[in-house]
Amino acid sequence: MQLHPSIQMFTNLKEIIEKNDLLSKYQYLFDSFNKAGSKTLSDAVKTKIEESLTQINQANQELTAMFWNASLKEFFPKIAIENILQINSYNISSIKPEEYQSIIDYYSNCSASIKAMLETTQHFIKEFEQIATTEDNLTKNDELIKTFHIYFINNTSINTFNELEKYTRIWNNILISFSKLTKEEETPINVQFVDKNALFVSLGVKTIKAILKALAAILLTQRRRLEIRNLKQEIHQVELSNEAGFEVLLEEELTNVVDEHSSILTKELMETFELDYFQNQEIYDNIQIASKQLLNFIEKGGKIDARQNKSKDELNEINKSIINEFIQIEHILKTTPTIHN
Repeated sequence: MQLHPSIQMFTNLKEIIEKNDLLSKYQYLFDSFNKAGSKTLSDAVKTKIEESLTQINQANQELTAMFWNASLKEFFPKIAIENILQINSYNISSIKPEEYQSIIDYYSNCSASIKAMLETTQHFIKEFEQIATTEDNLTKNDELIKTFHIYFINNTSINTFNELEKYTRIWNNILISFSKLTKEEETPINVQFVDKNALFVSLGVKTIKAILKALAAILLTQRRRLEIRNLKQEIHQVELSNEAGFEVLLEEELTNVVDEHSSILTKELMETFELDYFQNQEIYDNIQIASKQLLNFIEKGGKIDARQNKSKDELNEINKSIINEFIQIEHILKTTPTIHN
């Protein structure tokens, strides 16, 4: 793992834990259920618990995106990361006193894990900063250059040289296509970090914004495709007499929704950057291809993140909705396994 991306990842991780005051939030939940004993929680306490859970869940979305980078998990071998990142969705009003102990145990473990994660993070930040003697002037001084993260997860993982060559070629096409769209083709696309799990590159801020806008639309397309596949499975389960005909129609819709959505998206992007798509047919075609490549990457499990090191960076707010949509789609896939059929 290269030095500067490591500092950035650990700094971001530390910031998420501290700005959301996760240690205090978990301690409050632990204390509330522990003090209640065998008594029912008061309405005031229930309200505060719900507020704490909402804040924890919001922080967990940010933490989930951080750990899309499989390399980061390697620094916390003794922490059950997945247990911390669970979304707490239970109904406070329906919890019975006899259930308190299991909740107390869970929050006690979460608190200990978050504390250990923070201590480890602070240690590595200190170690890396002592080693660092120079700064990357490109990303430090030029506010028009931002960091873009690509995570190779699930069926997008890189295990062979051929896979590395394939994804390098695909992402080169995607990034160049969007840089031409935004007229930032003269801005260099520099690799900050690469391994079998992740690729970090520096891009022009307009290019990243355009990709994020495309992603928002592409994730909606993916949701629609999941709905169609789910409908196809439901039709199969009820065994309709004209099932084959319905399946043909739904297969056609799976293809049509991609073509239709990518066409609409491409036209919207070109209008945003004041490009007539009739006069810029090559850019139009390339963006359509790039959007379909992005969809294919997402469908195979790949993830994309554009969180910046500065907490007040405007890209961070845009990025939040993207992360949330990735998490929602992942939830759909986990709760409806037959959707893959």
